[in-house]
Amino acid sequence: VLPFDNLSEDKDASAFFADGMHEDILTNLANIPELRVVSRTSVMEYRHTTKKIPQIARELGVAYILEGSVRRSGNQVRITGQLIRAANDEHLWAKSYDRELTPKEIFAIQAALSTEIAGALKAAISPETKKLVERRPTENLAAYELYLKARGLGQVARTDLEKRVKFMEDALALDPNFAEAWGELAGAHAAHVFHMYDRTPGRLAQADAAINHAVSLAPDNPEIIRLLGSYAYLGYRDYPRATAQFEKVIRLQPNNARAISFIGALQRRQGRWLESLTNIRRALELDPRNLNIMGNLVGSLNAGRRWTEAMALSRKQFETDPSYALESGNGNYSA
Repeated sequence: VLPFDNLSEDKDASAFFADGMHEDILTNLANIPELRVVSRTSVMEYRHTTKKIPQIARELGVAYILEGSVRRSGNQVRITGQLIRAANDEHLWAKSYDRELTPKEIFAIQAALSTEIAGALKAAISPETKKLVERRPTENLAAYELYLKARGLGQVARTDLEKRVKFMEDALALDPNFAEAWGELAGAHAAHVFHMYDRTPGRLAQADAAINHAVSLAPDNPEIIRLLGSYAYLGYRDYPRATAQFEKVIRLQPNNARAISFIGALQRRQGRWLESLTNIRRALELDPRNLNIMGNLVGSLNAGRRWTEAMALSRKQFETDPSYALESGNGNYSA
């Protein structure tokens, strides 16, 4: 799912919204077990690419590409999508949706687009998956926009974590039943603990309260289950509990590279070196341009003193995005 073109009149103000649509549609498709969907991290480098569709597909190891655009104007939004078979550049499906800018309509577009693409690919959708895809996480547009802004921030630098907390708290003030916002708030608080910015009992108590709210509101949502695993890992270094949550995610989403990579990182921390390598390599096969997973694998290769492989992969990281290795604050939770 390539980054959606932002065709809005006020591009700067609407950039986060277009990126949010892209990520939510990608997530919806990932909820369909028969589909392997490359993560947003891997596809962002293609935002302004001049590469042809077949080349992009080869680099990502996929058979189909979804392109789309978002045009936001006043209280109206138009979202378009077209599905392309990469091997011969054949357009399999295309549609545009013109709706009012309300959560009900936005989530309806995301659900319709996801289910129609699954139909074009002849991928079966169970009643449980259909319910998950059609779920509306919030009925408050302002809360949803704050959530999208927070989700676009980094997850390591202290300033980004502080902004994430503020955005999520503001979103929850508007909609206290927004489960994903509670989950992300818990993750931001737990990350403060993990990175040793704030290891006070008060910070952990805030993480505890937030994740408990999230789970009580949406216990079967794969995203909430994943966030529960992250909270257990980041806040408490509780590897068995975290592993159990990530394994549950994988049962629901067999091709979830992020969850598989996290399990590999946890195994490395437990000294299970070969299992760690196997899982993180699998994650990178599923999501071949994901710099965080590459970094995770470099860590495991270094731990196993596989210097030649680690150096080769580090070079690939740098070639994929030179700034990633140079900017402060980049990294991953499992290092």
